[in-house]
Amino acid sequence: MEMKAKRLSILHVGNHTIPCIGGIENVIWESSKEQLRAGNGVEIVVFNTCTKGTTLPAYEEKEGVKIHRVPQKGFSFYRVPPLPEFLQYAQGKDIVHVHGFGGWLEAACRTKKKHSALIVLNTHGGFRHTTERSILKWVYQTFFLPSLLKKVDGIICDSPSDQTFVENFSYKTKIIPNGISSEFFAQAKTKKDKNQWLFVGRLSRNKRVDRLLETLAHYPSFQKITLHIVGDNWEGLQKGLEQRAKELGIDSRVRFHGKVSDETRMKLFAKCGIFLSASEYEGFGISAIEATAAGCIPVLNCIPSFEHFASQTKGIIITDFSNPINAAKDIQKVMDARASSIQFMKNELRAFAAEYDWKIIVGNQLEYYRRLSP
Repeated sequence: MEMKAKRLSILHVGNHTIPCIGGIENVIWESSKEQLRAGNGVEIVVFNTCTKGTTLPAYEEKEGVKIHRVPQKGFSFYRVPPLPEFLQYAQGKDIVHVHGFGGWLEAACRTKKKHSALIVLNTHGGFRHTTERSILKWVYQTFFLPSLLKKVDGIICDSPSDQTFVENFSYKTKIIPNGISSEFFAQAKTKKDKNQWLFVGRLSRNKRVDRLLETLAHYPSFQKITLHIVGDNWEGLQKGLEQRAKELGIDSRVRFHGKVSDETRMKLFAKCGIFLSASEYEGFGISAIEATAAGCIPVLNCIPSFEHFASQTKGIIITDFSNPINAAKDIQKVMDARASSIQFMKNELRAFAAEYDWKIIVGNQLEYYRRLSP
């Protein structure tokens, strides 16, 4: 007779979750929701504002998940929760799942003797997305991170590149990628227009949206193309990108949508045939997985996280967006491909995306938690 798995009491902590928009925000919410459905007790503690915005309610319950929000201390680049409030929610839990490095990890480790929960760190790409504050990052990595990781019981790495970095300090690692809602993106599996190209992600420097513009400018039939750029103006880059599009003579072919609703995002995934990302760094790259689930053909930059995806399916095209002329040629090959070849790629992508469904990912999370439990 198969024994029923022990019910776990799990606390997810991180900077933000819904209604704030972003990759980590979504991971915290989807993990919590699916873990609750699996019969566990789940709560979330995050800060009481999005990165930009008004103060959010201190408490709400959504779909059975209890969400607590606390004020933040520290700096914009290193935010720390008030320890008494953190401890209040951490005590009595089996697992404290920390999303990202920084203040939440420090709080969990500093109070471990008092809350006694197992600490599981989720790397989410770490703090290497840009070279900004490189000296501070070096100090943190050299003098603080090693001692913190000694108190961590397990480390979930989003990708092989994250694992390679973390194993400079600890071998308590397990690769469990982020997930997607297959049902949600199945709505976008419609007939697509290959002349509609799509980028989804925050407008930040590491995303290199400027290289997408340069690639479009070198595409021979750019007058037929519309490039849709979807994402929050995270680092105030949009005005400069709009100016760059104008200089390149492609401003009439580029649409900046800003931050959009799930419904609008779905409509764009449903319409666009080609998904592009020129990112220089991605801890994971969830929007590329979403694109595969939606039936778009992804053309992605040659970075480790994307190359890892491409090693698992024949449906992803890898190019070097630092060379926009060659990148445009690689996109042209996709555009010129036979319908049978495109259908083969879409079948490959559909099977690939199914492995990232949240039910599978959360099952792996729960199995990992239980392996760590005494």
